[in-house]
Amino acid sequence: MIGFLSGTVTAISPQKILVLTSGGVGYNVIPAGSLLTNVHEGDTFSATIFTIVREQEITLYGFGSDVEKNLFEKLINVSGIGPKTAIAMVSTPVEQFQNAVSQGDVAFLTKIPGLREKNSRTIDC
Repeated sequence: MIGFLSGTVTAISPQKILVLTSGGVGYNVIPAGSLLTNVHEGDTFSATIFTIVREQEITLYGFGSDVEKNLFEKLINVSGIGPKTAIAMVSTPVEQFQNAVSQGDVAFLTKIPGLREKNSRTIDC
């Protein structure tokens, strides 16, 4: 599994960052929000990666910190929360997200794309 990636950013979109490694291999990385806001085309890129392997695809999720990655790993283990919803959740400021969870702020949590009230009540960070 890929756990860390570094290279040069060759393309950026809201959904992915294309990273070209020194070996000449390009990887699409789905970034957490903090990673996306801190990177520009041509920049040197390095990030902690969480790899998901499925029958038809391999998906790389990138994080600007271990705190984000650890939160992502916890979230994808909650029933009804998949990686796309978890990456959206981690893309909100982590401290703000954790405060909403600890205070039971369902209104805040259900503003996150893909998260329903039913799921927001089962989250524990």
